[in-house]
Amino acid sequence: MEEFKISSQGRPDRITDKSLTVLATLPKLKSLGLHETFLTYDGGLKHLASRKGQLESVSFKGSLVLPADVEKMKADHPNLKVETSTPTEILEAPNSKGVAKWASPEAVEYVKSGAKK
Repeated sequence: MEEFKISSQGRPDRITDKSLTVLATLPKLKSLGLHETFLTYDGGLKHLASRKGQLESVSFKGSLVLPADVEKMKADHPNLKVETSTPTEILEAPNSKGVAKWASPEAVEYVKSGAKK
């Protein structure tokens, strides 16, 4: 499988950092889309480092991923195309309360402070 995309469909606890340990084992994975969830580098994105040089694009539309965690992932994959949502876009999404429920306090604060700008 070269491309994998999934949305939590309003239940951010369906796609978690633990999902990435399995997805990182897909030997031909080039494109990944994980939407409407909360993800961290240390909890899961770091597992994708094993796909260095192979992973071409990642989409986190509607997902809450802190910018520092995105930067860590880009460091693992220098040519990676990463698509994210702004704090305002996350808050305007229909499932924003669900994402905030599962996110860390730091991530919730990031969304709230970023949306005020």
